[in-house]
Amino acid sequence: MPTGQIASTISVGGVEFASNIRRTAAGQVAHVVTLPAGFAGAMAAAGTQVTGLAVGHGFVTSNIVDIHWTHPADGVTHKSRRGIVVDSSTATSITFNETPAGTGDAYPADATAVIVGIQVSIDTDWDGDLLDMIAVKATVRAMAVFFDATVALTAHYLAANAAASWASGLGVTNPYAGNPVSTIYASNGSIVAGTLSVGVLYRSA
Repeated sequence: MPTGQIASTISVGGVEFASNIRRTAAGQVAHVVTLPAGFAGAMAAAGTQVTGLAVGHGFVTSNIVDIHWTHPADGVTHKSRRGIVVDSSTATSITFNETPAGTGDAYPADATAVIVGIQVSIDTDWDGDLLDMIAVKATVRAMAVFFDATVALTAHYLAANAAASWASGLGVTNPYAGNPVSTIYASNGSIVAGTLSVGVLYRSA
């Protein structure tokens, strides 16, 4: 049977912590996908346009994109608005709508620096209620949102090379419980191409 492992070494307050979590279960799923590079621009037109994109950005009408930025209050926190349909594009800008409605954080103020990333759809199939272990990692700043047929179950704001993980039996609520997971929508929040990796371990019943 497949086995998963989450190993970590932590140093906080001068104290060293080592952890090694292992689970064995009936099934596993793995995805390793390319996240195309995003393009830098600036928010404009009261949250309906991004300007200042590089010529050759490639965004066209009906593309679905995510917009990434850094919270202005701390200069660190990753924010994003996701599932945005491109209405029109020029050599250096795009306009968009909210039909169907986007999700995530409210748009930032005009002139805020943003990254626009094309949304990548990953077809997957596992039951969140049967989950024993999961790990998600991107080589770049990224978003990965896990959906059932229509509802977003869990959204991961991923820092470059920093994995998010969960394992059963640790007293932490399963964030995927209640619905089968059918699609992962992901996008790149940086201007270089990257890779998203997802590993899943699940029970048969």
